[in-house]
Amino acid sequence: MALEEPAGVRPFHAVLANPTFSPLGVLWRKIQSKRRTKVHCLALLYRALRAANTTLHLYLIPNDRSLRLAVSDHEERCPSVRVHKPSRTKPLKFGSCCVVSSSSQLEVIPDELEFCYLGPKLEQPYLEIYTWDMQEGLQISLLEKTEGELIWKTLVRPEDVMLGASAAKMQQTEEHFIDQHREQLIQRVRQVDGVLDKLYNTVLDNEQYQRIRAERTDPEKMRKLFDLLPSWNRACKDQLYQVLETKQKFLIQELKGI
Repeated sequence: MALEEPAGVRPFHAVLANPTFSPLGVLWRKIQSKRRTKVHCLALLYRALRAANTTLHLYLIPNDRSLRLAVSDHEERCPSVRVHKPSRTKPLKFGSCCVVSSSSQLEVIPDELEFCYLGPKLEQPYLEIYTWDMQEGLQISLLEKTEGELIWKTLVRPEDVMLGASAAKMQQTEEHFIDQHREQLIQRVRQVDGVLDKLYNTVLDNEQYQRIRAERTDPEKMRKLFDLLPSWNRACKDQLYQVLETKQKFLIQELKGI
């Protein structure tokens, strides 16, 4: 890419008096598209807390902050905890397929993972890795399927996953944001119907949804919604928090002291 100084600038266009454009650029772009330039990528590893024995989620994503945050948000809702390992891998071409190799006994689903770009609003694909024996640690290698090239490898020690799980359990014992600010949310949340629409068919069934909407005022609707809270798990409360963070952004920021 090169910068050209225009001979003049009009309200809706710029003027180049003596442009030096060449068709070579078009040919070069076509050649490059066929070669599929390699891009930097990351391998992110998470330990699922509510799965059998040791279950890991392995992501392979482009090195993009928005994608890292999307993965982090999704895994926090699962809930899972990050197993912090060096994440940089060898560069890959989009469309490359990778497989897991290990000397340990593993179950890996699916068998392979395609390296691709999906926007941060879409769920990112991952490999689920299951093992029933972590006594001696777990060696994981990620190979490019066609060439067999080693892309990334790591050693997960028993302490890596046990400490992460312990910390997450401690975190789950803390009072949830929704419980902490119950009264303020009941009194101050407005346009509750929009919140209920987001919770419908995930947290609320049809009978609960209709019963809450039948209330006359927003505070009465929120109070009715909070009556269901004792039957909710943390994931349900997380989902309510995320809806409120979207629909009532400034109120949530105030309550968080931002």
